Amino acid sequence: MQTIPQVFLNFLRGLCCTLTNLPSYDAIRTPTIYLVAIAWIYVTLMMALAEAMNPQGTVLGAIFTFLLYGLFPLAIVLYLLGTPARRAARKKAEQAEWSTAQAKDEN
Repeated sequence: MQTIPQVFLNFLRGLCCTLTNLPSYDAIRTPTIYLVAIAWIYVTLMMALAEAMNPQGTVLGAIFTFLLYGLFPLAIVLYLLGTPARRAARKKAEQAEWSTAQAKDEN
């Protein structure tokens, strides 16, 4: 059975793979980036909770706070950080396709 942090880490890894269009967890290689992403989600979650608990705040405002300050910017940053890994994967796939075509031409 997985603990809550493991489940969240697996969710974050899946999110990174989805955002970067990579089949594996190559988009983020260092635990430091995981730590920054988790910390940013925590901060924005606390902002959203403060918005929801404020007498003048609303739950809808809290949802928008979490989405617009948390998830969307994090998704953009993770997508941009995954660019080198996507580029390397694309280059590797092109090289494999080229070598397959060369092998067929030789036969």
